[in-house]
Amino acid sequence: MKTTLPGNNSQASEEAPATRLGRRISRREAINLLGGVAGAALVIGCGAGTEQLVETDSSSSSGSSSSGGSTSSSSGGSTTGSCTRVAEETNGPFPSDGSNTNNGVLKNCLTDSRVIRRDIRSDFDGSNTQAGTALTLTMNLLNTNGSCGTLSGYYVYIWHCSAAGSYSQYSGNMNGGNYADRTWLRGVQISDANGQLTFTTIFPGRYSGRATHIHFEVYPADAGVGTAAHQKSKVIATSQLAFPDSVTNGSGNPYSNTTLYPNSATNNTSNANDGIFSDGTSTEMLTISGSNSSGYAASITVAVAA
Repeated sequence: MKTTLPGNNSQASEEAPATRLGRRISRREAINLLGGVAGAALVIGCGAGTEQLVETDSSSSSGSSSSGGSTSSSSGGSTTGSCTRVAEETNGPFPSDGSNTNNGVLKNCLTDSRVIRRDIRSDFDGSNTQAGTALTLTMNLLNTNGSCGTLSGYYVYIWHCSAAGSYSQYSGNMNGGNYADRTWLRGVQISDANGQLTFTTIFPGRYSGRATHIHFEVYPADAGVGTAAHQKSKVIATSQLAFPDSVTNGSGNPYSNTTLYPNSATNNTSNANDGIFSDGTSTEMLTISGSNSSGYAASITVAVAA
């Protein structure tokens, strides 16, 4: 069920900011207006003649152009002990986690055992390796329900767009193209005894309305990730990783190579102007080092309630 205020209805978008009573509010405030009602959505005016939709229903379908498929919009991080729980964010239109469809087909790459892999640059069968500046991503998991101790044996699923700004598993991409039968730039790793896991990928491209980002979900071992018994309902965290503006928009940034990243130089949305990150990135911001020639290394500590 969707609840709307008077005005124009618009398609759910992970780019959407929100305003209320002539004042800009965050998505986190908008979600609080829903009072925790599952499956609801709130349309909030964004200025003269425009509306934006805050989507909170995790099940959705799409035709030639994918839409919906979000778990929830961002909710504020909560502090437990010496760590802060990562903010919840939408899983966007292209999650392939069992929460939406594309052209009537349920998309869920988490039922395939091949999704558990460190190097996510190619399809699951090793073909169609995506070009892009090298990126190594290391994540460290903490448990806010366990005195912020390390969290081992948990499954982290990440996905992001290609250098051209497109997602695998879907048709109707942000920059066009049909990649419904592709699985590149998606993968799962399991946290080790130190709560750590690492992916090998490429520096993500970007598209209109969004700053550079990587989506991720965290699952417990009994969620059946990598098996036909995968249960989306067992996800314990859904969020996005942010990149420093100094890296993505600064001098000599990865997008200066317009041959490799044909759309990203002009789609230069900053985190402050991003509909997802504009209300804060304190629990989502990556620490990044490296260069275009040698590649980049990104790291982050993520606290979840396990």
